[in-house]
Amino acid sequence: MREAANHRLWESLYGLLSTGERAVLDSLLTVLPGARGVGAGLDADQLFTFV
Repeated sequence: MREAANHRLWESLYGLLSTGERAVLDSLLTVLPGARGVGAGLDADQLFTFV
């Protein structure tokens, strides 16, 4: 049930974005192969650094 509510909220908010904003959001959500978790060569500070 919570998953469905999260999905509806995501879709509603995503729909408010412009095409460019959607592209930026999508690029932030892309996980490169081998880049998951702290064990992938990143320390905790780097995981939360935004460009």
